[in-house]
Amino acid sequence: MSLKLTPLGGLGQIGSNMILLESLSKKIIIDAGILFPYERFFDINYLIPDYRELEGVETLVITHCHEDHIGAISHLVRQFPQIDIHAPAFAKKLILNKNPGLKIQEYKESHILDFEDFEIHPVHVNHSIPDTFGFFIFDKQTEDGLFYASDFKVDESGFYEPVFNFNKLETLAKKSKRKFLFLDSTNILSSTEKTPSESELIPSFEELFSLNYKRFFVTTFASNIHRLKTIYNTAVDKNKKVLMCGRSVEFYSHTAKDLGLFSEWEDKIQDLDKKDLAKRDDLVVIVSGCQADFKSALRRITSGSDPFFKPTTGDLFVFSSKAIPGNEKYISLVKNQIYTTGAEVYNDAQNLIHVSGHAGRDDLKMVIESFKPDYLIPIHGETYFLNSFKDQFEPLFPSINFLVLTNHSSLDIKKTKVIPAEVAKEPLLIHGKNIILEKEKVSERRKLSNNGLIVCHINHKHIDLKTMGLPHAFDHHLASLEKSISRQLAKSSDYEELRIFIRKYANNILGYKPITMVI
Repeated sequence: MSLKLTPLGGLGQIGSNMILLESLSKKIIIDAGILFPYERFFDINYLIPDYRELEGVETLVITHCHEDHIGAISHLVRQFPQIDIHAPAFAKKLILNKNPGLKIQEYKESHILDFEDFEIHPVHVNHSIPDTFGFFIFDKQTEDGLFYASDFKVDESGFYEPVFNFNKLETLAKKSKRKFLFLDSTNILSSTEKTPSESELIPSFEELFSLNYKRFFVTTFASNIHRLKTIYNTAVDKNKKVLMCGRSVEFYSHTAKDLGLFSEWEDKIQDLDKKDLAKRDDLVVIVSGCQADFKSALRRITSGSDPFFKPTTGDLFVFSSKAIPGNEKYISLVKNQIYTTGAEVYNDAQNLIHVSGHAGRDDLKMVIESFKPDYLIPIHGETYFLNSFKDQFEPLFPSINFLVLTNHSSLDIKKTKVIPAEVAKEPLLIHGKNIILEKEKVSERRKLSNNGLIVCHINHKHIDLKTMGLPHAFDHHLASLEKSISRQLAKSSDYEELRIFIRKYANNILGYKPITMVI
């Protein structure tokens, strides 16, 4: 058996990244991420791939520490408590913060992870979070080489981190008989050909912090350490005091400082007298919650419920981020709320204050031309992203064979054969205290939410009616309904018939049938 690669999540969606890699003697997983629901409903926290039928998985290897690549680790570890975990330094620290006690082996770019039949060589790539790697996977049996780059861009500035390691990639590619390339398709529909460098934002923030505003509240993705550094450094250069507000930005910045990735950050500026914060006119506050998360610091401040910061005229709220699909309306509502306080909003439509962490088409071309693959497989994207990738690049590289995979389909590397998924497995819904919520229970919740509830409790001949979620106008009909139930019971003691009778009665009044229980 040669290598077989099976995506369990991350294809047909942006999130839930998890790839099963199998050889004759080894089964490993690359990444274990979550997918945030596009709609906030019924207390669904997030979704994860359905891995429940997997057996014999020994190892998990992490590319980087975004939640769509590490968020499902706790669930995976429950099924495979002895699993070996390999992660870069930044990911290791973040994973251990959420999963204390796990044994994680830290890898560096110089390491080779050997799994008997194949080996993994980490290759440094650029992204919107430090310590991000692509994986060159070498099949010892067939001498085929695979380069797996799920999240990356090419930042040639080298301002914040080393550049994409094309030298290592090209050296590894030379020893491969056949080459398979798995590439990030997130930005394939973007009009931006080349993803800008993080360093290109510096002039924009310098200009921004020169504007005549009393206070600046800047929200961005907390994991983007390079962005935090840009905001911090340019603000300090403009003689501003900088505060971190919100658990996630505080945690990420301190974690980066501990690892030497944010050495500029000084704890002492947190010691500003919080009673004086409203009076100061030299503040830049970096705020968690750029996606308008319900319990975030941004929502707390803009709603007026924060004990220290109350938005007012002279404040500017800066959104240094893009909306994750599904969050647009929530972010829009927060912006509306900001304007009602007299404060103003600034976003990347006004200046370059956000850049993507994912490859533009020129970045993708650079990797393709460097690696010179025989086979190219788009990954990390919606279904139409994957197919658009193929449609756009196939005419440019006619000698390359393009393959499009779906979740739970498999690619046999030796036979270059795509094996379709036997059954389309839906992702698992996680809610509450990380509990799986079955899909049929979501359907029940939806019916309860839409239709409300009637409970008819019968004790001997006494009838007690309770309702939830029904309009108050229905209360005027309860006495009449109770008499109708008594007459129905005189005809038949079949409780299922009674339940149907009550639903029909309610439907005549409401125009829909509430969930009905007879006890």
